[in-house]
Amino acid sequence: MLPVLVLANLSAVVPQSITSIGPIGPIPLTVGDVIYVFFSPPLSTMLATCDSLNGGAYRQLTSLNESITNVPVQLGGDQGSYVQLTLQSAGNYHLILNMSSQIQFNMLLGILTQDIKNFTPYSNYTFQSAYFVEILTMRGFNAANWSFSFSFDVTSPGQRSTFFSIPLPSSVNTVFLGIAILGLSYPNAYLLTDYYYKSKKEEISKKRRVGIAISVILSVLVIYWFYRIVI
Repeated sequence: MLPVLVLANLSAVVPQSITSIGPIGPIPLTVGDVIYVFFSPPLSTMLATCDSLNGGAYRQLTSLNESITNVPVQLGGDQGSYVQLTLQSAGNYHLILNMSSQIQFNMLLGILTQDIKNFTPYSNYTFQSAYFVEILTMRGFNAANWSFSFSFDVTSPGQRSTFFSIPLPSSVNTVFLGIAILGLSYPNAYLLTDYYYKSKKEEISKKRRVGIAISVILSVLVIYWFYRIVI
């Protein structure tokens, strides 16, 4: 399992001279996916800030120096710093990491997920009953002060779009739509029934056939127009 994370001591102040990278994303996620950002060797200081544009719920944990030997992607050391961010509701999230390091370091952005459909272009590793997806690995950052920013677009499982869907009207509008359909269907049903029986006894003129076809087409267009209004 991934190492247990503990809250980091963030008493140090990040100096003014900072090199910024990002925003990286937006990365599509599902509620319940867990974001990991690893750094190795361990950083000197790190301050993690998460902002949700719609007030979405999340859980954030950080660690400055922890064993990362169980991480599927090796970063060149057994110890590292990392942030764990668990997104608990749909929305747009921004994660900003301000840090400093006295030595050169590497960075890994990964996602722990139950569903890898969003991550087919990326390398993934089976991790117990889930998947660890390697989103981005960057190596050779100089010893300096850095700021990394990430953007995530999170949806709930029921919000995933389908290939084809029909929007349905409200219950009240459904009643009016039903009345309109019945009102227009009755005369057309009469015309088609009358046409059927008369065609067995006599030849129906072309003008009458065209008139019936136009009546049916107009009725369908009116029903569609009414449907677009009430939904």
